[in-house]
Amino acid sequence: KRMMLDVVVQRDRDIIFHDIGLNDVVITKGAVARIVHLNVRCDGVQAMECGGDGMVIATPCDVTKLEDLEKLWAASAKAFGEVDLWVNNAGVNQPMVPLWELEQRTIDLLVDIDLKGAIYGSKVAIAHMKEQGHGCVYCIEGFGADDATQLGLTAYGASKKGVQYLVRGLATELKKTKTPVQVGRLNPGIMITNFITHPLGDGGEMELEERTKKVYNILG
Repeated sequence: KRMMLDVVVQRDRDIIFHDIGLNDVVITKGAVARIVHLNVRCDGVQAMECGGDGMVIATPCDVTKLEDLEKLWAASAKAFGEVDLWVNNAGVNQPMVPLWELEQRTIDLLVDIDLKGAIYGSKVAIAHMKEQGHGCVYCIEGFGADDATQLGLTAYGASKKGVQYLVRGLATELKKTKTPVQVGRLNPGIMITNFITHPLGDGGEMELEERTKKVYNILG
């Protein structure tokens, strides 16, 4: 199931943060750190902890559906008035096998979430930020954006290279149209989370060798 969780955090800025189900998210913001810990399942938010003086709202959202993203924006604008920062972070990994061994469902799911989700999210956010007169959209890069290649990451890497071009293209369009919105890319590196061990975010588990875990943590 393509159930996402979108978290909106407000302090000096309003943040929309997408993440795929089964991942944990930690967000800190401002001088007074505010931490949001989410444990997400396909039926919604299972648990949430919030420390600090900020306000948090959580909205289930499928980023492959424009109507869901529009509802997310509407809920955020209703709660906070404006949204200053939007992060397209929803994503899934792929099983570590060559491209020709991937099922069609896996390829469709990965491209729909990792690439189309970023395109849809950017479309919705920029359109509304243009109306409010300001805002910033960030997309998350990953393996492949720097042209690296590896067995078992071809489809994922292709989607992340597409995200890189998406941001570059948006920057050009925003500049040429003098739209008061900024775009940027974030690359958090490698971390051993459920994103790696549950590649499709649907409960299927992939066991990593201890040696691989150590290498990933060093590289991250």
